[in-house]
Amino acid sequence: MTYGPRIAAATFAMSTLPSALRYGSIALAAIVLLAFGIAFFPWDVMRPVAAHYLGRQFHRDVTLSALDIDLGRTTLVQMDDVTLANAPWSAEPRMAHVDRVEMSFSLPSLITGEPDLVMLRAPDVLLEKSDDGQVNWHFDDSAKPLAIGRIDVDRGTIRYRDPKVRADIAGTVETESANDDTSSLHVTARGKLKGEAFELDARGSGLVAVRREASFRTATSCGRFAGSRASSATATSRATFGSTRPGRAR
Repeated sequence: MTYGPRIAAATFAMSTLPSALRYGSIALAAIVLLAFGIAFFPWDVMRPVAAHYLGRQFHRDVTLSALDIDLGRTTLVQMDDVTLANAPWSAEPRMAHVDRVEMSFSLPSLITGEPDLVMLRAPDVLLEKSDDGQVNWHFDDSAKPLAIGRIDVDRGTIRYRDPKVRADIAGTVETESANDDTSSLHVTARGKLKGEAFELDARGSGLVAVRREASFRTATSCGRFAGSRASSATATSRATFGSTRPGRAR
């Protein structure tokens, strides 16, 4: 039996071991430094980039005062004091303001850039029509709709104005959680519609997968409608109306 080849192989392995350990240590140190760099990266310096990106999506000016990103198994993105400019024809410079926007991304949704959950903290939104029928929530026909798993609202307020039908309605929007981890959207509003007092109380499954049932009333009429559509777009609805005055039908 000859031991020459075995001894040579062992000697070679021992001579290369320090280099392997050295390169392995360098690689490990680089990974650790990269992880610490990402963990403690001052994401707020990317705030102008984020505002510019959002502005291009909405074709409106967008500003925000703070940006923070927490990378992990679930990545969290937080933006504070977010403002969206109004349509150029409006006398109001601001269409929407949100105290805080929180977005949660799983790894697949992070790759596609479409969050699983968006939480809006204290949003204040103005929806309005101009005298010639333009709407301020129309941004751009070429914009690609953003797919979002769920949108929750905390302490939201909304106002709707339409001079053609003499509408000026203000309300609140709030996501309500149930015991089975599901949530529903509760909307209440009151104001004027066609010169009459208007009230709305509605609950639905949210802003993305809409299934709504609402009751509303004015000074002279009342109604109820229900509809459903699994998207953030408009929902089909059925309406019936009945007068609150005896002997009068609508």
